[in-house]
Amino acid sequence: MSASSPLRERVHEAFKKAFGAPDRVYGVDMHWSLRRFAYMAAVNVLVNGSSEEVVVWVFDPHDRNDGIQHQAVTTDAEIAPLVAMISDRVRLAWQAQP
Repeated sequence: MSASSPLRERVHEAFKKAFGAPDRVYGVDMHWSLRRFAYMAAVNVLVNGSSEEVVVWVFDPHDRNDGIQHQAVTTDAEIAPLVAMISDRVRLAWQAQP
């Protein structure tokens, strides 16, 4: 899969539709800093990977466990559940506060 693979483009488009324009772009890597309230720490999302795969990383400072999750995206069917999971993390972040 090249850096501009159709799957990578579909992931980028789905994330842009759900979360707006990325906060940072470096080559084919995109980063979103998502928060429900301005005073809350952001849930950071990075879409990167190699020329062979697309990897979505989620860094959630509100998660009482590890807070870091990653998933390689290999099919279109995995995109919508990832968007839903990230949206839920951002929506529920305020509830995870100690």
